[in-house]
Amino acid sequence: ALDWFSGLRDGPITSFEEFSRQFVAQLAANKQSPPSKTDLFDVRQQQRESLKDFLAKFNGVLVWVSDPDEQMAVEAVCKGLRT
Repeated sequence: ALDWFSGLRDGPITSFEEFSRQFVAQLAANKQSPPSKTDLFDVRQQQRESLKDFLAKFNGVLVWVSDPDEQMAVEAVCKGLRT
């Protein structure tokens, strides 16, 4: 937020209402969307990463997925395990 504010040119904002509009637009543009069910397939166990650490990482993503599908989650875990 501070970087955005510091980068504003002098003069383009003439009211608090305009400032609010620009700030909310900037905030909305940079807001990350929550992970989707298919993003679970991107979680991979790294070399030398324990199963416990991998499952913790996977669950860290899973808790943010809206309406997770149990079968898909199981398939994503299996696919993410290193062989």
